[in-house]
Amino acid sequence: MTIKGIRFGAICVDRTEERKWSFRSKGSFDVNSFARQHFEGGGHFNASGGRSSKGLEQTILDFKAILPAYQLQLQ
Repeated sequence: MTIKGIRFGAICVDRTEERKWSFRSKGSFDVNSFARQHFEGGGHFNASGGRSSKGLEQTILDFKAILPAYQLQLQ
């Protein structure tokens, strides 16, 4: 991640059978734990992935609902 001030990024790809997530972080935010806890995923501390079997719209709503719990960690 090379955008100044950005510590966490996520991309969601809508596949026919599921939604695939890619998470990246810079610094001390553990996207491996984030993916494991919320999106049946995992990987590395600063790079991980996950998935959701819910529809795209619900998956995005769920993601947005989770973010406030991490606000302090992402500042």
